[in-house]
Amino acid sequence: MDEPPLLRRITALKFYVLAQAARSVVSTGLEAVDDFLVLMADPVGAREIIEQHVLPIVRESQLTELILPTRSVYSIVLAWNGAHNAALAELSALREYAVNDEERQMLNERSAFVSQIISGEARLQRQIPPTGALSRALGSPTPNTVKVGRNEPCTCGSGIKFKKCCGR
Repeated sequence: MDEPPLLRRITALKFYVLAQAARSVVSTGLEAVDDFLVLMADPVGAREIIEQHVLPIVRESQLTELILPTRSVYSIVLAWNGAHNAALAELSALREYAVNDEERQMLNERSAFVSQIISGEARLQRQIPPTGALSRALGSPTPNTVKVGRNEPCTCGSGIKFKKCCGR
């Protein structure tokens, strides 16, 4: 597939919803939320995915073992969206459900991260793709590009011949 990762995840998410594959919806939805936050720096898109697709499936399918990790990610999304009190309330409500050390540690780490978001120590930064990455991902030619010969060094800087690297 030549689609960008985020589009692949959203396509897969829609497919899993249609197939009623609850665990796959949740895992793919959380990956899409991560892409919205890390790659796109778009907390609104992340909130839309988690509220409209992931949380309802966790609730409806009674995936109790996924409530803690999913809702703690939701608290991070709320914090990025400026809903600081709601994020802290969500984490506080989850504390009573953490029954083992691993779950408590996860909540502590996510609580610390929410605190960093609230204090401004953590910032969202969109990751800038390499020049021409979007056009390559969409299958369209990059404007003003010079044609590279097959035996010339690859333009990505790997030092390998173009034909054995990006020219495949």
